[in-house]
Parts: sequence; structure tokens; C-alpha cells
Amino acid sequence: MATTALNIIKRALRLVRVLDRNQPLQAEDRNDALDSLNELVLWLQTNYNHLWTETQAIVLMEQGKQFYTMGANSDRVVNRDDLRSRSLSAAAITGATSITVAATNVLLGDKVGVLLDSGAFHWTTASLASAGVTITLTDALPSDAASSNTIYVYTDTIQRPLRIVNAQFAYRITDSEIPLDPFSRDEYFNQPDKTTQGSVSQYYYSPQLNSGVLYVWPTAQANVNVMRMTYIRPLVIALNNIDAPDFPDEWQETLAYLLAVRLMDEYGLEQDRQAMLKQKADELLSGNMAFDNDGDSIKVEVYRYY
Repeated sequence: MATTALNIIKRALRLVRVLDRNQPLQAEDRNDALDSLNELVLWLQTNYNHLWTETQAIVLMEQGKQFYTMGANSDRVVNRDDLRSRSLSAAAITGATSITVAATNVLLGDKVGVLLDSGAFHWTTASLASAGVTITLTDALPSDAASSNTIYVYTDTIQRPLRIVNAQFAYRITDSEIPLDPFSRDEYFNQPDKTTQGSVSQYYYSPQLNSGVLYVWPTAQANVNVMRMTYIRPLVIALNNIDAPDFPDEWQETLAYLLAVRLMDEYGLEQDRQAMLKQKADELLSGNMAFDNDGDSIKVEVYRYY
């Protein structure tokens, strides 16, 4: 069943005995509780990794590029489900303002990348929406592109990841993947030659404040190289009372009790009631977190030294 921020706020205020079922909710109490709910969401975001926030993305790499930004003014890092990878069905010559591909949905303003025969990508936007085989380009091709050359279409780049869970490298988007190893900050910046080109084998991610920065080593050896990654996305903040919380339905009661615990000091709730709410909130959170895992097995290896 769907719920809203207001549903959780009302439940929490009833738990702290501020709201009676038969009385209207005061605007001041509602707005203060919404602020507290968003603070709670941010606390849950930084203290736990949630399965539903694990998202897959693809980094469209550039030859020799050492780092990629993610978030505001992002480089071409795209959610997997948004990236449409196709091949040219017919050659396109210098100056062409349209290309022919296998059928794909294209929205006005979508970003379009065409692999040129030179090995570079020509990036522009779609000047018309299309659900067919022809994509109309805002900027003409600067050089030729042979039939079967790769094209990419996407609508937007990803928001700033909180953390990268794992990553893989592929020479082309259709090729097999090679798992990558994470670097620490010191390990990356202590590398003597950060411009080496080759098959990417390691990465370091710094989340920063507005835009995260992904460093790779070695740098990509070709513009067709891609890096796939699973990342933790930020939880969505409720801007309005009718917004749905960015949590599964089974978290509704937990959020209400956790919010009540945050509000109880503000409303001067008696100690016995505070203790009861805190215990219940801890039990519900523990149950949700126990369920919120992907069931990985634990491997234990024993080494014998002689």
C-alpha cells in the first residue's frame, strides 16, 4: 500500500500524544515534523546501505581521461536503464544531420553520441523526438561514420553517488567484463604515472559535496571503453507532505516510530513513554535491517603456517 510523508507524520505525532485522531493537524507541527522526517532520512542514508538504493550505471570513458565527475555538471555517467546503445544501420558522411539506426525511442533534447571513423565520439542532442530508425541531430557530423559504428542515446546523467559498491571494465559495451579493484585515496595519488593508458583495473571514488569524482587507473585506452558500476544513490527527500517516502512499504511503521523518537524530547514526553517508543523503534529498525540484505554467503578460509 502506498503511503505519504503526511501519513508517517500523523502516526508519529499520535505516538508522542500530540495529535488526536479527532483533531486537525496544526501547520506548525506538520512542518516541523516534515523537517525532522527529512533529517531522519539523511541519518538513515549515512548510517546504512539499503538494497533499493543500489543502482547500476555505465561510465562512457574517454581515452586518457584520468577522472570523471558525477552529479552537478557530470561527465557522461548514465544509469544503465537510460542508456540506449545501438549501431549505425548505414554509413553517415561528413555534414550529415541525421543517422539511421536500429529502432529506438529518442526524446527531444536527448544526448546522442556517434562513434566516428577517427575513433572519437561526436556528441550532440536530438533535435526531434523519434520512435523510429532515424535520429535527427542538432549538430552535423564533423567527419564520416561507417555502418555498424556505435551510437549512444541517453536522457540525463546520474546524481552524485554516495558510494561505489563494485565496478567492472569492458573494452566495448558488448564485451566481457573485468572486475575492478578499489583504490584508497593514498594508493591512487601515490601512483607515479597517472596518465598510463590500458585496460582499467583500479578506481578510487571521492564523493565530495556537490559532484563526486571517480579516478581510474590506468586511463582508458580507447573512447569505446566503458566502466560498469553499482553505486549507492542518495535517498529522495520529501519536499511536500504528499510525497511518498523513498522506502519500501515494510518500512512505514519503522519510520513512524523513529520519527516519534526524534520528536519526543521536543514535546516533553514522559520518560516511561520515551523508553517504550525507543525500544519499539530499535526493534523495528533491527528487523528491517536484518531483512535488507542480499543474502550473501560468508566464506571462511583457514591457512596453516608451518
